[in-house]
Amino acid sequence: PAITGKILTISKGIFWIDACIISSSLIQYICIEQVYQRLPSLQQNYKEITSSTNEENETDDGDDESTPPGTWPCQRQISVYTSQKMVWAGVALALLYSNVLTFGGLMTTYLVNCGMPITTVGIWKGVSSLMGLFGTVVYDQALKVMDLETTGLLSLVWQFLCLTVARIFIADSDLSATLLIAGVLPSRMGLYSYDISLAQLFQRSVPPSVRGLVGGQQTSLNAMFEYMSFVLGMIYSDVGDFPILATIGYMSVGVAMAFYYVGIYLPYKNGAYENLAQERCDDDDLDDTD
Repeated sequence: PAITGKILTISKGIFWIDACIISSSLIQYICIEQVYQRLPSLQQNYKEITSSTNEENETDDGDDESTPPGTWPCQRQISVYTSQKMVWAGVALALLYSNVLTFGGLMTTYLVNCGMPITTVGIWKGVSSLMGLFGTVVYDQALKVMDLETTGLLSLVWQFLCLTVARIFIADSDLSATLLIAGVLPSRMGLYSYDISLAQLFQRSVPPSVRGLVGGQQTSLNAMFEYMSFVLGMIYSDVGDFPILATIGYMSVGVAMAFYYVGIYLPYKNGAYENLAQERCDDDDLDDTD
């Protein structure tokens, strides 16, 4: 980010951004294609799921393409999404998208207003990306000593505690920018760790025939809450109003933590998700066999 910020100050620096986007998209496509080709199980599962889904559509869902009278658009999709065991984990993730303490445009503007050079902000933004990458390593190590549900909860708790430091020390002073960054940087580990935990929870609990539908609804929900943060940014557009936006984002992380604890962690510990636990055991047995 720091190098990009410097290049943008040069004439026609936007072409550098275009080249980076195209190159990264190409590299991503090649990597995904290589993974798909090297893992026959991915191809086999896709064919089995497609065949099973087609058979179900031919026998039971032949009239699903037309919306029954008296229903509103996307009612079936939303109903399927909300019927999943892990729905509260998905709502918790969506709430995290309304948090502005993420080195986005609003936080960058605030840091620059505090007197921090844009190049320095770019450097810290790069460091935050590395912290997120480190969060994936932490997630892998955490699974060796605790279950998936606990890992997801502790990820949210860690993010909330780190952002507590960031929110408390937001004030009109040079020290506020330093403490804000000191709180936001480690919070990225919790965010990335929770994101992976959620993906695994959905993978293990959502039936293959509706994973695409559920994933689409989750993406839409994430986008809606992210859009809400943009709307709030337009309402509280003054730089001095950033503490208000930070408070709203901070509270959204707290609510997400509460949703996950009440909707996922407690039911799992009380044995409400026995089928999911059994499915996990079956998956582990298959892995040991392989």
